[in-house]
Amino acid sequence: MHTYRIMKKLIVILILIINFSMLLGQNKDYVILNQSVATTVDTIYGEIIFPNSGVITKVKIISNNEKMKYYPNDVIGFTYGERYFASVPYNSRQNVFAERIANGKIKLFYYDSSPKGNGGGLAGATATSLTSYYFIKKNTTENYLKVPHSREKAKKKIAVIFKDNEKIYKKILSEEFRVWKLPEIVKEYNGEE
Repeated sequence: MHTYRIMKKLIVILILIINFSMLLGQNKDYVILNQSVATTVDTIYGEIIFPNSGVITKVKIISNNEKMKYYPNDVIGFTYGERYFASVPYNSRQNVFAERIANGKIKLFYYDSSPKGNGGGLAGATATSLTSYYFIKKNTTENYLKVPHSREKAKKKIAVIFKDNEKIYKKILSEEFRVWKLPEIVKEYNGEE
């Protein structure tokens, strides 16, 4: 009788371990749909097919053996592993996918229009191309602010966001401010240093 109880406990433990490992092994990628696109489901879980070039014009996801495509105007954002990409307004008609590079009280996103092979991505952020932009979003708002490339225009547009932190505010208004330094400035503001 004693052996039977031990075997029963081992089987229960084995089942729990298998269930737990299956939960951990599930893909955590997802796409959050805009209300205008969503029917009954607003979040699609599955496996994101990330482009080799790194330039994301649409998000492709495989869910329940079905491959679906969504464009930036159709979704709020998506995750790919640990990375999050938001749909941000690039101009009055078109949104683009920008990767979140700082998260906190202020979120900072970067849209890169150049393929990875040409110095794009976060590593190439210091050499921002004319069509790549930073986007800032405060936790208290729904709107993304597109940061101009011009240092003087950027100062005027974003300084007010940091006004509650005098040190950061002065840093942005200083002559040493450069747009490509935004990731470190936002991280410092968020207390991530």
